[in-house]
Amino acid sequence: MKLENEQLKEIIKQEINNLLKEIEEVPEPETEEPPPEEEEGDFGKGSITKSDAAQNLAQKRKNMSQNQQGITNVERAVIQDFLKTLELAAQVSNIKTGNIFSLLNRVNKIIKQAIEKEAKNSPQ
Repeated sequence: MKLENEQLKEIIKQEINNLLKEIEEVPEPETEEPPPEEEEGDFGKGSITKSDAAQNLAQKRKNMSQNQQGITNVERAVIQDFLKTLELAAQVSNIKTGNIFSLLNRVNKIIKQAIEKEAKNSPQ
């Protein structure tokens, strides 16, 4: 079965919404514990300074027309909304630990799997 871009976007959107609902339903742990070993990988391992983040954003602005070919305005809005939600979550809690990190890790894996599946089904 070949997934169309719109179908893939809808699946990702639904999964993100489902995971966000789970965040609301799951109580925060009483202590901040490191994530379980099963969640280890590259996700969440790095760090970035404010100045590096600012430089990255400036570079993205310069490259926006080149790098975002094939991304619609609606998709850009979805990406922006998700980033705003992540930033808000980071401001009010530690998104590197607990339930939020666990869910972000799952979302990351789901998106990567969907990308791999789409890449396998797309003609080269």
